[in-house]
Amino acid sequence: DRTVLSVPAGRIRRIAALRRDGSRCAAVRPGAALTWETESPAGAYVAADVLDAWLTRFADLKAGHVLRDAPVSPDKLRPYGLDRPLVRLTLDLDGGEDGLRRVLLIGDPDPKTGAAPALVQGRPVLYELDAETVRLLLRWPMKEEQTK
Repeated sequence: DRTVLSVPAGRIRRIAALRRDGSRCAAVRPGAALTWETESPAGAYVAADVLDAWLTRFADLKAGHVLRDAPVSPDKLRPYGLDRPLVRLTLDLDGGEDGLRRVLLIGDPDPKTGAAPALVQGRPVLYELDAETVRLLLRWPMKEEQTK
């Protein structure tokens, strides 16, 4: 199965991104509607186009490949750039039997193909995301100014 994430947008109540360089942001959905507010950084605005694209992708995120023989223990993830991921995306979910949080780690993209290794914390499977998905998930979901 190439399914990395399968989380309907309505179940996600908070999304946080942490880049390797230490920059971070978070958006929250305070109510039942799919409207999002900035949690951090202060003074930033949600880039709705990016966040909407992320939500669409999280509903049915498939890997290009499943790297079946790859090690997934933390001490062996360095070759994939996952010991210090390029980006860590944390999804806090509304209740349910699947748990309340999903953390997706994305490693360094291959310079030739743009594909990148990815791992969902707590799962012993290493995935390879295609270049288009990697480009999308590396876009920052915040902006400095509000668009009218």
